[in-house]
Amino acid sequence: AAMVEPAKIVLALKATLNPKQQREAEVYLDSMKKIIAFCPTLLDIVMWPEVDIPVRQAGAVYLKNTINRFWRERAQPEEPGEPLQFSLHEQDKARIRASLVQAMLLAPEPLRQQLKVCVTVAAQSDFPGRWSEELPAQLAAALSADIEDQVPGALSALHALLKVFQYAKPDRRVPLESAMATLLPLLHRRLLLAVAGGFPLAQQQCLAVKAFHAYTCTSLPPALEADRGLVMQWTEALGSLLRAAPPPDCPQSDDHPWWRARKWAARSLLNWLERFGSRDTLCKRDPSFGDWYVRTAAGPVLQLALEWLDRFARREFVPQRLLHQLLNYLRAGLAYAHLWRLLKPHMRQLLAAVCFPLLCFTDDDAELWDADPVEYLRVRRHEGDWEDVPAGADLAAEELLHEACAKRRHVLDWCVAFCTDAVNATSAEADSNDAAARQRDGALRILGSLADLLVSRPAYAAGVESFMTSLALPMAASPRPFLRARACCLLRQFAEARGAAFEPATLSGMADAVRLRLLDEPELPVKMEAALALEALIDHQPGADAVLQPHAAPIIGQLLDAMRRTVSEELNTVLCKVFLRHAKHIGPLATSIVQQLGDAFTRLHGEDADTAGLDDAVEEDRMLLAMGLLDTLADVTDAVRRSDARLLSQLEPLLINIVKFIFDANLAEFHEQAAALAHRLVRRRTLSPTVWQLLSIIGAYIARDGDFVDTFVEFVATLHCLVTASSDGSGGDLLAEASRPAQLLAICERILGEDTSCEEAQEGAARLLETALLQFPGRLDQGFVQRALTAAAKRMELQAASASAQSAAASTASEDVALACLRVCLAGLLHWPELALSLLPADQLVASYERLHRRLVCLHDRRLCVLAFCSLLSLRPDLAKPLLPALLRLFSGLRASYRLKARLEADGDCGDGDSSDGEGESEEAGDSSRAAAAVVAAPQRELDSDEDEAFEDQSAAEADQTDAGLGDALGNGVGDQVDDGQDSADPDGLDNLDDLGRPPFSTRLERPLDAADALRLDEFLAVSRTVPAVCPPDALAALDAEAASCLNYVLAEAESRQRQAAANSASLP
Repeated sequence: AAMVEPAKIVLALKATLNPKQQREAEVYLDSMKKIIAFCPTLLDIVMWPEVDIPVRQAGAVYLKNTINRFWRERAQPEEPGEPLQFSLHEQDKARIRASLVQAMLLAPEPLRQQLKVCVTVAAQSDFPGRWSEELPAQLAAALSADIEDQVPGALSALHALLKVFQYAKPDRRVPLESAMATLLPLLHRRLLLAVAGGFPLAQQQCLAVKAFHAYTCTSLPPALEADRGLVMQWTEALGSLLRAAPPPDCPQSDDHPWWRARKWAARSLLNWLERFGSRDTLCKRDPSFGDWYVRTAAGPVLQLALEWLDRFARREFVPQRLLHQLLNYLRAGLAYAHLWRLLKPHMRQLLAAVCFPLLCFTDDDAELWDADPVEYLRVRRHEGDWEDVPAGADLAAEELLHEACAKRRHVLDWCVAFCTDAVNATSAEADSNDAAARQRDGALRILGSLADLLVSRPAYAAGVESFMTSLALPMAASPRPFLRARACCLLRQFAEARGAAFEPATLSGMADAVRLRLLDEPELPVKMEAALALEALIDHQPGADAVLQPHAAPIIGQLLDAMRRTVSEELNTVLCKVFLRHAKHIGPLATSIVQQLGDAFTRLHGEDADTAGLDDAVEEDRMLLAMGLLDTLADVTDAVRRSDARLLSQLEPLLINIVKFIFDANLAEFHEQAAALAHRLVRRRTLSPTVWQLLSIIGAYIARDGDFVDTFVEFVATLHCLVTASSDGSGGDLLAEASRPAQLLAICERILGEDTSCEEAQEGAARLLETALLQFPGRLDQGFVQRALTAAAKRMELQAASASAQSAAASTASEDVALACLRVCLAGLLHWPELALSLLPADQLVASYERLHRRLVCLHDRRLCVLAFCSLLSLRPDLAKPLLPALLRLFSGLRASYRLKARLEADGDCGDGDSSDGEGESEEAGDSSRAAAAVVAAPQRELDSDEDEAFEDQSAAEADQTDAGLGDALGNGVGDQVDDGQDSADPDGLDNLDDLGRPPFSTRLERPLDAADALRLDEFLAVSRTVPAVCPPDALAALDAEAASCLNYVLAEAESRQRQAAANSASLP
């Protein structure tokens, strides 16, 4: 057995820091991870002070990744022969649990962050449980010890435990509450000591407050709710953090621990007011707690917030994130009369000295605008997580003013008066004086944020029109770029305000201003605001369409250019709306638009795409934009397909190239969008040679890629449309080229031959084969038929063998696959009987039918079974005895199905099965996943309508009553399959028996019926007399063509038995 040698592990960790040796070292470490004692040894190495810090950090990272992947117990495979799932040995876990907290106490900061993740993962699995007593005891000992160097590690470990239960429901938090009965007083003591220690202990302050916030973030702990004195102690402790003035040497940085401790204190106090105040959204056991908290604890905190805001007003440094939390605290206090009385006297000063400066254009804004306009848009539009975007105080100021104006009297009047004075005071100097222009921007930003209130209040609504024409529209031509951007922002805000209505001349001016800023604007941020204003006009002001329509084409060109430069999903949405609104007028430009959208997508993910050094937020933006581009391409394709089929043929090569690019670049994350795009191209009866390239593209990907099952599921609806395509198109049908059936067969064979747990893929592959066999009766090459039947029979045999060892749900899914494979065999038996019987034992087919017959409930399945068995009996009359009862059941089920369908059609509850528009568009536009599900449910050319599904559910239930007592042990699968509603159209040729060319099978039925069969003769007699009244004429003719002799035989046998029964009765004494 391999031994764990610490010296070799240290060398391997050191080698991982060398790019030339990294791969070999990682292979060695991976080979050791399953050996008992490896992970505890790795933890010991991380704790060794004599090892270099970079090596210890590499060990901490590897330990974190190993624990994250293998600590939890993993479900072992149910099937024999499958490899066991590895998880860490319990012996190793026990050693790690015993040492992990101690390791955090001794670890320096970089290592502590890695070990903290290990504590979180271990606590998620083992607390409560194996760590229920040991972990609280370790934390209590660490927090009680007065060793300053170890306190940060103890607080970090406690925070890791509390994060596990931060969003847990109260019943899950019971073990935590038991532990916190000891730990909460220790945490409070540590916070007070850290506050008393001042600036040097800022990190401990921050860690202690973060731990308390995690503990009380979403749930009010019972210990705090029951002890209001304890609540006041914590409020005072958090308030003491905010009460302390910054030391002279405190760095002016948001990320310094001293400022972060204040931010977390303000955030925790804000959370208490929002969640546990009298207007909270959570249920408390004591309804009076919230009112007590607001009246007793919230007032002093609000005074502290005002003091910090006063520092900001005096131009002292206050971090943006702290301002964000303090302004939000004031906003939350607006809901309470007690707090509003404290806040109201300061409201005007807050407006003028705090909110107004925050909302003005600043030096930082100007610097970022000039240096990186794209980053300016990301930061100023607050895209991404608020922790990563420092400029959040301006949004908090906007929200505070808006809520104050909406909820409290006179505040709106104050704001409007202040902004009006500021605008008037800067009107003469805005173009020449930078300070005046910035003040003008801030005042207009406040008015724009209040647009919905101004439009809805009668006192101000009358002046909105004048405001737009005299101020906003002229400012759109300002020489200052940020004022032009503000003008576009104002147009957007007032255009989308509920109830906003403008005179035609004003609306025309707004549309013209937006158009000019889009077409002639050199500054990217201004163009972005203009695009969003354009979207608001499209969505909320339809009267602007007439002005924008003649310029739609160049507008789309500018949107494409801006989208390429900004990587913004918002612009993609605007572009899509513009195209769809004006598709009739710019349809001929669709080729250029699709080309540019495709080029934009390939630039994002092509070989030349520069993704080095991108942070997660930017990379996420790229992904969202790429998905949006593909969605826009699908929408454009839909719009063109509805308006101009000839133009669509010009788009086909461009769209096919995009799908091919996604496959060639192995962009699996976009396969769903690629499938939606491809499905729009094939949802027609006639296809071009270009569209037929999809078959080879999909086939090539499935042939070479190891992870292809999910891709096949996405594209199964597309493949179905290809199989059922008409021969009238220029590209012909599946048989137009010899390579097409071979490509389809290769795809289906690989799916059916794959040892995968995805029954949906296997069922879809079998459905495609069945559809092909029924679509081209007698025309397919015998090699194709032979390979298709062989693949289906093999998979059906494998599914039957594994069904007994599976759970009920898995067995049902396995039955679905076996059922689909049985249909393939029956389709082959129908049209190629001699070949099918040479490959498939007749006894096996009969046995499979008996096992699955209760799942064959829809009209398609029953017709297929009847006709396939007719074909079988024409060659094997010796099977009449076992098959005749099955045929009797099938005829009875058909009678019930036709009768119910006729009744539903008479009541108007069942849609016509041929009601499609001829373009194969029974699915919702763009929903290829639903289309794929429908293909798996029915193999016909047209997919089901909702009414047909309702009909089949009832039909199955009624027809199943004829099977009472027959095969009840076979399962309850009735109703799982739905018909396609194609009974009269019969696209698969199931009812067309003229071409079979075989003698009626029933002329060879020579045996007498047994007693059990005789019980069904009256029912079968009713079938022959009822079918003409309930069955569609063409279906009746099809049934009579092959089944007449069978019916006559059964009728004769029934009359004979009735005569015999009458004679026996007459002879009785």
